Amino acid sequence: MGDYPDHTTLTQILGTEITIPISIDAVTVTLDVDIVAQTVGDLNINIAASDITLSIDIVAQTVGDIAVNLAASDITLDINIKSAAVTLNVDITATTIGNLTIDIEAQSVAVYNPPDWASLQGDSVDLSGLVTPAAPNVEQLIATRNVTSGKTWVIYAYSIMLYDESGNIAGYIWNDTDNVVLAAGGGCQGFSVTLPKPVRVASGKNVDLYATQYGAENGSIYGCIYGYEE
Repeated sequence: MGDYPDHTTLTQILGTEITIPISIDAVTVTLDVDIVAQTVGDLNINIAASDITLSIDIVAQTVGDIAVNLAASDITLDINIKSAAVTLNVDITATTIGNLTIDIEAQSVAVYNPPDWASLQGDSVDLSGLVTPAAPNVEQLIATRNVTSGKTWVIYAYSIMLYDESGNIAGYIWNDTDNVVLAAGGGCQGFSVTLPKPVRVASGKNVDLYATQYGAENGSIYGCIYGYEE
């Protein structure tokens, strides 16, 4: 083999199962790792240096745990992973991080907003109620609940509907522990509001939903508060 500069290591690995511990303590390092294998075991990289360019390209059926612990001043880290299953733990403590590029080609990737994710996890907590008959021009308590101990109730929408009668209707969400109106609205026959900013209600607080219908006769009022606990 020819001569190479100090701290330059060329590594090419073709194998079935590999465990590679790498510990580098140097001023300038260029490290290229290209792995083509059916199984890659534990790949532990611990780097303490001033200037590092680290390129990792892995094409494998199964990649175990890739733990990267970086303590350095200047880092450029490119990670390109094409694999069925990957566990990637990255812990970075550094003054300056250059370009951090992560390109993931996976079978399934999903992004959920908080209400949808809460529903998926079974954390949705909705409150609903019905008052019938509801006399006109009389405020009605539609539903009430106490927030679960140790939880925060995040309210993101509510709706109120008048039926069995025609007329306008108004309603509001009331924190009767702190005597605070959390949201209020109204409409003809009913309304539905998605709050621009979710309302967070702390553990142990009592929350009520009130509504008043302004028709000529008795009607029925249905209301619902939509939220989740965390």
